[in-house]
Amino acid sequence: MYVHLEIEEKREKINLMMAELKKTLDLTTTEHMELTKKMNLEESEVEKAKLAFLVGQADAKVHALSVLMLHYCSGLQYSHEKIL
Repeated sequence: MYVHLEIEEKREKINLMMAELKKTLDLTTTEHMELTKKMNLEESEVEKAKLAFLVGQADAKVHALSVLMLHYCSGLQYSHEKIL
């Protein structure tokens, strides 16, 4: 990850990306919770099905963002180990 950069630059870039990922992850998690609440309160089966689909999409996005965060954490850990 960012192999062409010096270690300090690499760390800065990774930290920036992790901050952006965290914002997106927080927003998506909030959206997931709101959709779940709406789905549980909804009486119409058609609307429940639509909301269930949207909850599934938000869930998939949370999982994908979490995997990306793990990769960035791993890259950050690797850059710290290079200094020692």
